[in-house]
Amino acid sequence: MAIATLISDFGLKDYYVGALKGNLLTNNPGLQIVDITHQIESHDIVEAAWVLRNIKDTFPKGTFHIAYVKNHEANQSLIVFQADQQYYIGPNNGLFSLVIQNTPHQIFELPYDKEVKPFAAIAGIIRDIRSGTPLEELCPKPTKLLTRLNILPIVQQNQIRASVIHIDKYGNVIINLDKDLFRKVRQGRPFKIYFKHTDPITRISNSYSDGTIGEAISLFNMHGNMVIATIMGNASEELGLNKDETIQIMFEE
Repeated sequence: MAIATLISDFGLKDYYVGALKGNLLTNNPGLQIVDITHQIESHDIVEAAWVLRNIKDTFPKGTFHIAYVKNHEANQSLIVFQADQQYYIGPNNGLFSLVIQNTPHQIFELPYDKEVKPFAAIAGIIRDIRSGTPLEELCPKPTKLLTRLNILPIVQQNQIRASVIHIDKYGNVIINLDKDLFRKVRQGRPFKIYFKHTDPITRISNSYSDGTIGEAISLFNMHGNMVIATIMGNASEELGLNKDETIQIMFEE
């Protein structure tokens, strides 16, 4: 059974998600569709890339990952490519460059025009790939992957300046700093995590309940990202932390 995952900024108020699914199922009866999220902030390809990075390797080989975010530019093409035995489809707007570490050698532009709508083109390419037709025959127009510079932490000997990249449903604040880099720079030293005008956090907790109710804590989630949370609370609201804000970590000599 073929699987297609969906990530978009469509939201759930309008018909867009239903129209995409209708096209997919009409062209691919029996296709198993998995909604990852349709609540990406409008045009936020960084957030969408973070979500896709965290789920792509949990799916079987041959899965089709459809990431349809920020497709508002008239000259923006839809692309399809294969990487690590999975397929990726969506606008060529830089999102996929934030997900795939090694740029695939072959990137193809989906052939569609005013007579073939984008959703139908996506559904059709999945149908034809499943039939066994090579991508080179389905999409005769190769293209290049539009790249976007990934926002990485700024690292110095005694400090790291990181950024908030996501606020989850519980108000937990996700930082673009992973456990390996933190450990590499820390080298066992004491540290202080500064944000806004609050007292710094000075330890890494083991879980979201490792502390007292209302306490601001920091921990690493299951994917290795640093998180700032408040126990039994909403860290984003209570600490005034929003996306793109700076988190500074100081290490003692």
